[in-house]
Amino acid sequence: MKRILLMAIIALCTTATLTAQPAANNGKPAPRPESVQAEKKRPDGKSHLMQQAKHYVELFALDEKKAAEFTEIYHAYNKQLHAIKKQYRRERPEEGEELTEEQVEQRMLDHFAQSRAILDVREEYYKKFRTVLTAKQVHVIYKEEKDRRDKMMWARPDRKPERQMEGRPERRPEDKTAGIPDMRPERPERPQPIR
Repeated sequence: MKRILLMAIIALCTTATLTAQPAANNGKPAPRPESVQAEKKRPDGKSHLMQQAKHYVELFALDEKKAAEFTEIYHAYNKQLHAIKKQYRRERPEEGEELTEEQVEQRMLDHFAQSRAILDVREEYYKKFRTVLTAKQVHVIYKEEKDRRDKMMWARPDRKPERQMEGRPERRPEDKTAGIPDMRPERPERPQPIR
């Protein structure tokens, strides 16, 4: 009797879970509602810059005048960085394609030139940022910019462990303090303004 009752419960549970599954669309997931798709769209460059500038204005608790000056400087800074990156953009070699010695040489020289140009822009805008912000606040901007670059680099789909330098362990941005206990206090819900 117990066995029959147990079998009936198992059969009931199995049919209940099967009816809860969505109908198969030839192995494809069910279409998403338009509202969810709209939320997933990537912001364009301008709105992304506006969000970043707004983030810094709130983080540094800037008044309206300083906020307007900072936003103008920040947009000009990012525009110049984008122009430099666009100027030195390189095509990646196809899978299995070897670069010639001359191509490697040219890439290295272009990389050095791009690095110098970016450094010049950062130095120039450091002085401009300092008219509105403190040195600590400018440091926060540059540090967060580096963190975003690192995060994007590790998110690239072509980034594979075999592309790492031989003998060097793979480190991700989150693992910077691997093995070191986190001694920092709990973070508050809202970041405190940096002054």
